[in-house]
Amino acid sequence: MNVEVCDCQTNIVSKATGRTSTLPGYVFGDGYRELVHRCGIMCVPTEVSGTHPVIVEAMAAGACLLVSDHAPNVEVVGDSAQTFPLIGGAVALKAPLGQLVDDPGLRIRLREAAAVRAAELFSWDRCAVRYLELCAQVRRSNEINIEGGSITPNAN
Repeated sequence: MNVEVCDCQTNIVSKATGRTSTLPGYVFGDGYRELVHRCGIMCVPTEVSGTHPVIVEAMAAGACLLVSDHAPNVEVVGDSAQTFPLIGGAVALKAPLGQLVDDPGLRIRLREAAAVRAAELFSWDRCAVRYLELCAQVRRSNEINIEGGSITPNAN
């Protein structure tokens, strides 16, 4: 980790919020597992084309999330996370981050809601069932009809 960059980011957030904050940058392996399970608030300002896996992983770990209002993120978190408008940039983080910092009860409610939502929608069992259902649907739509000596795809 580049300590100089991390210290600079930490100072910016600390000045904006008036509180001591740590921005660890990229974290992998055991450190990542510890981060998603023990963080006070996990901010994910991503705008990648789909939902970033870190959001689902953090939900499953019961992290309190603050995510950008990118449509795929909002679809995944539902009401189990706080959001902020991407268009507002870093300034848009101040109010929702401050609300989360100031309200431990809200953080607890969001952590619990995230863990429940992740278990209901994104567990391995749930994903496996949905995948098999999708495979069956594709298979049914690609079955063929043999009528009058010709073979045509099923019109379903």
